[in-house]
Amino acid sequence: MRTVSKFVFTGLFFLLAVCAFAQAQDSITRMDTTVISAQDVTIAPADSLVAADSMLVGTDTVPVKKTQVYLIHTNTLSFDKAVRPDAQILSGDVCFRHDSSYMYCDSAYFFEQTNSLEAFSNVRMEQGDTLFVYGDYLFYDGNTQVAYLRENVRMENGQVTLFTDSLNYERIPNIGYYFEGGLIVDSLNQLSSFYGQYSPGTKLAVFNDSVQLENPDFTLYSDTLHYDTESKIATILGPS
Repeated sequence: MRTVSKFVFTGLFFLLAVCAFAQAQDSITRMDTTVISAQDVTIAPADSLVAADSMLVGTDTVPVKKTQVYLIHTNTLSFDKAVRPDAQILSGDVCFRHDSSYMYCDSAYFFEQTNSLEAFSNVRMEQGDTLFVYGDYLFYDGNTQVAYLRENVRMENGQVTLFTDSLNYERIPNIGYYFEGGLIVDSLNQLSSFYGQYSPGTKLAVFNDSVQLENPDFTLYSDTLHYDTESKIATILGPS
């Protein structure tokens, strides 16, 4: 009699264990197939979104499409292994083309293997019929599509003119920036700062460090300022 009771008790315990295991598996299955609705999503603060986005830049950035820089014209072309063994030495009415951009100068070194060039004297870049950049010296990297202009640099975009001695112009985001002092002038205001950037596409300018805005009616000093060259509205973002 005791043996039968023990057998029944053992069987009942085994049955309960199987039922409990099946219920747990069913719960897991339901959890795996749960659908989260839009109401369940919490929007993170803007600062954290910016931080998260900045961490993903390395994986989300689309590589710059590499295209060839072409020599369009020069009066003379020579090679000198003693001077620049890897360069074509160009002189007189030099003209290069890279996609829709044209670059002009009096003389240049053309590094065809690295898709880059150095240009000297009367340097001029033309991007379409709206952007013109001038300077005494230019180094242009065709692979990154970044132009480094130095000495007596002037960027003209409609009624907006940027003056500096050191300007980097990135063709892909279409942004020029200076970092050793510069001046931007439009039809109404004159703005200067130690660091500044200007986007010909959006017509927006950013100024940092020792910012000064001069207007016929007032002079404004600030640490950080954003300026819309179309609306002529300045947004002050620092002590002023």
